Amino acid sequence: MARKFFSIGAIIMMSLLGAQAFAAGSDDYAPTSAKPAAYNKALALIKDKNYDQAIVKLKEAEAAARKDADIQNLLGFAHRKSGKLGAAAKYYKSALALDSKHKGALEYQGELFLMLGDKAGAEKNLKNWIRFAGLVAVNWMIFARRSEIISLRRLDFVLA
Repeated sequence: MARKFFSIGAIIMMSLLGAQAFAAGSDDYAPTSAKPAAYNKALALIKDKNYDQAIVKLKEAEAAARKDADIQNLLGFAHRKSGKLGAAAKYYKSALALDSKHKGALEYQGELFLMLGDKAGAEKNLKNWIRFAGLVAVNWMIFARRSEIISLRRLDFVLA
């Protein structure tokens, strides 16, 4: 099996992409009739950065679809953006319990880990994110948050 190697520039994903992925209206979180109406309303509120109001709508959506990893992830996101980090951690954990490969939850939980100074937790999430994204090998990785380099280190891990 051929191995793919990626340079530093190819893998700046967790925070640089993650910080703006949802703010710009991520393709993964578009309104859909497959979700409760409150979910779709929450998306608009999040886009407008009305996180506290989004939490109210997401809790309504949660009541209608308790086992929806997307709703749990967005509850984590809205709580984190509101500064409620303990609640955010709970919802990310719930999202990942429902879907351990949920890339959004891994990414946003990694952001939370960085905010809390837990670089090891963020690195673990990043490795899982890469694994689930289907990449085979990585030589160098940058953890970055809003253009600030947090750590640069040789990882040299191979993913199956």
